[in-house]
Amino acid sequence: MISELKPYSAYKDSGLPWLGEVPKHWAIVRIKNLFREIDRRNGNSGSTLLSLTRSRGILPQAEASNRIASVENLSKYKLCKPGDLVMNRMQAWSGMFAISTYEGCISPDYSLFLPVKPLDVKYFEYVFKTPLLIEQFAQRSKGIGTGFNRLYTPDFGVVPLAIPSVEEQSKIATFLDYADRRIRRYIRSKQKLIKLLEEQKQVIINQAVTRGLDPNVSLKPSGIEWLGDIPARWDLKKVKFLVASRGGMTPSKAEANYWNGEIPWVSPKDMKVLELVDSEDHISDLALKWKQELYFFLLM
Repeated sequence: MISELKPYSAYKDSGLPWLGEVPKHWAIVRIKNLFREIDRRNGNSGSTLLSLTRSRGILPQAEASNRIASVENLSKYKLCKPGDLVMNRMQAWSGMFAISTYEGCISPDYSLFLPVKPLDVKYFEYVFKTPLLIEQFAQRSKGIGTGFNRLYTPDFGVVPLAIPSVEEQSKIATFLDYADRRIRRYIRSKQKLIKLLEEQKQVIINQAVTRGLDPNVSLKPSGIEWLGDIPARWDLKKVKFLVASRGGMTPSKAEANYWNGEIPWVSPKDMKVLELVDSEDHISDLALKWKQELYFFLLM
C-alpha cells in the first residue's frame, strides 16, 4: 500500500529538528490553535461510565474490562459526547488518544478536546499516536516516575504540528482507516493459520511420543486408558525409575557472589505457567562451578 503512494513535489524545512522536512504547502501550527479543552461535568445525569482503551478506543467500561470499578459518586466525572477527542493525561506519552462515539461520563483525569476551526479530528487522532508526537508528549509530561507523569493541557497545547488542508486531512485519515482494516484482517487470518499450525504440531508431537515415527509399527495395549496402544517393542516405566531427584543443590543465599548472574535458576515458584521463558532468580558462573563440584562429590 505505502509503495503505491507518490511523494509530494516539493518539501520545506519545518524548523523543528525532531520533525525535519514536511510538504511545502503544509502549515506549522501549535495544538492550542487547533483544539480547545472542554470541561463538562457529569453532575447527576446518571450517564454510562466510559473507559479509554488502547486497541478499541472509547467503550462503556462494562465492555472494556472484566473488572468493573466501583464508583459511588460520578458527579465530578467529565461528560463525554460523540466527537470529543479524549486524552488520557497519564498515558499521553504512550499514545492514549481516541475519538468518542459514545455519550457518557469519563474519569476526571482525562482531558476532552474539540476543534476550534474546521478539522478532520480523525486525522489528528492518528497524528497524536505517531512515535514523533509521543516523544514530544513524553518530554512534556510531568510527575514523579513514568507511571505517574501527566501531560497537562498547556504543555499539550504548545506542541507544534505540520498540518495539511482539511481536504487532505480527510484523504489521509480515510487511507489510514482503509490500511488499518486491511492489516487487521490480515492479522486475524494469520492468527487462525497459526492456531491451526499449533494444533497440527501438537498432533505430530503426540503421534511421535506415543506411536513413534513408523506409521506401520505393530502395536500392543499399554494397559493405561488415557495412553491407548503403544509400539509392541516399547516398555512402560514410571518416571521415578528414569530420573534422579536430589536436594541440597541450591547455592547458598548467604553467598552474594552466587546470585544475580546471567544463568537461570528454576525453582518451584517459577512453575506456575504452562511455558517457562525465564526464571525469577539467576545464578553466577561461580555458583554453577560450585554446583558442579557438589554434584560430583555426591556421586562419589
